[in-house]
Amino acid sequence: MIFGIKDAADLILVNKRTGNIDLYIDYANATSSEFTSESVSATAKGVTAIIWDGNRSGTLTLDAEVFDINLIPLLLGSEIKSGKSDIMQREDAELDASLAIRLEGDGYSIKPETVSIFKLNSLHDPSHVGAPLHNDSKAALNLPAQVKDVAVSMTDTTARITFPRVADAKGYIVLRNGTEVADTQSNEYTDTGVTAETVYVYTVRAYNDFGRGPLSAEVDATASASGVTTPVTFTATSAKKLASAGNTGEVNSPDVDEVTFSLVNGVVQFTNALPGEAYAVYYMEETDNVQTFEISADKFADNYEIFATSMMKERDTGRNELIQIHYLNAKPQSNLSLTMSANEPTNFNVVFDLIPVGGKLGDFHILP
Repeated sequence: MIFGIKDAADLILVNKRTGNIDLYIDYANATSSEFTSESVSATAKGVTAIIWDGNRSGTLTLDAEVFDINLIPLLLGSEIKSGKSDIMQREDAELDASLAIRLEGDGYSIKPETVSIFKLNSLHDPSHVGAPLHNDSKAALNLPAQVKDVAVSMTDTTARITFPRVADAKGYIVLRNGTEVADTQSNEYTDTGVTAETVYVYTVRAYNDFGRGPLSAEVDATASASGVTTPVTFTATSAKKLASAGNTGEVNSPDVDEVTFSLVNGVVQFTNALPGEAYAVYYMEETDNVQTFEISADKFADNYEIFATSMMKERDTGRNELIQIHYLNAKPQSNLSLTMSANEPTNFNVVFDLIPVGGKLGDFHILP
């Protein structure tokens, strides 16, 4: 009998770890099975005399342009979870006389520290003009941390101040008795303006483009007696450290004529702006009922038992016969790419490596 097949196989994926049916794929445009075996030959007088066939290996490939959303997390070794998630939004608007923009979010779910606002050329040309507007909430979160463990080594004429570096700091301000004596990018400074047998209070604070971090704990340091050059080191007492826990940073203030904004209950209110100006507002919003799956660097898809079914037609009688190929152990390859185009649908090309079980890759069934 001579048959023809004109259809992509429908696939049932059974998770080998859990025994559950994870997915039914009936939307593939093409499925292809490839079985290969590498051969090694021996020659006699330059002519092939013996050929040894190696073990047969196989792959199963499917191509699809429409797909079940569960296919993506399955291939990534992830699972879809429903609940709240932070979603990035952008809204463009032109200011009217109120100089305000009401955002589409409910106001309470918008995270103020994530708001970035850019002036636009116009609503028809939504290119950014200049830097983002000043955001107090964002600046406060990006201030450098408090400098810890300040140590002051005193002689009769100098004080050497050292401290660990702070992440995201652009520089450090060293203060003696509340007055700035140094602005340095180093985490040490030698103060030469001291007098023997005099008590000084040293503090340090880090700064960056957003402002200045909290003051460190105060270190009370006494200069040595005149002529004593062996340094004595002082650090903050427990009481001073406890007192410094409430110190706060200082955000840089914008220029008086700079365009600024405030966000209250989902309404962005501008100052120093003009009606007719266009702005883009970016923000993160906590949204309910979001379906999320992770893309993890160290998680991979499970192995699957796959049942692939299709129809084949007998040439002489036109009778349809159901066929099923049973792949005993299939592992999705780890590489996955999604290319999205304005002109063409996204195409999924998924390749499963077929792993032998007891020396067998699978079975081919022609059902009666």
